[in-house]
Amino acid sequence: ERLIEGTRMTFFSDLKESHALLEMALSSLKRNDEVRMDLILARMKNKQFEAEIRQLVSAIQEKDQERINEQRAYSLFKKADESLHSRRYDLAYLYTQQALSLRSDLDDLSFNAALLFLTIGKLEEAEQVLKKILERKPFAYTYASLLNLGSIYWNRRQLRKGLEYYEKAINYNPYLAEGYIRMANAQ
Repeated sequence: ERLIEGTRMTFFSDLKESHALLEMALSSLKRNDEVRMDLILARMKNKQFEAEIRQLVSAIQEKDQERINEQRAYSLFKKADESLHSRRYDLAYLYTQQALSLRSDLDDLSFNAALLFLTIGKLEEAEQVLKKILERKPFAYTYASLLNLGSIYWNRRQLRKGLEYYEKAINYNPYLAEGYIRMANAQ
């Protein structure tokens, strides 16, 4: 009885210790249904905590992997930028593609990648990246993304579509001059 009472006392404070005490109680009092029930509950709690711990460890590992991928992506983009400045456009393109494959959800990285694609003449890639940015609707990059899409269409001689994007940029922020300048130059 003391063993059972001690087991109940420790059940909520130390699961492993209560589990061990319950195992001992069960082996000495095999017919005691109450002890069996306590043991079953302790085992269930241990399994529940194991599952929760596994989920927590998995979430931590996933976050760590995201952070590692983010660092790698920025590092690759830095190499892309260096390659661009040394006129190694093929390397700049490859590094940028690799960076985006790791973390295309980062707005600043995506926007800079789109600018790099524009600089090296990869208009289709720039268009795709800018449209993905606009889907996420980040305040900081919307105006510039609209302007750059206007420029892409203008350079492709899709003049109406280019003007539409310049107008969208102006409507988005009528206080910035760049949209008006590009619209005036386009006409």
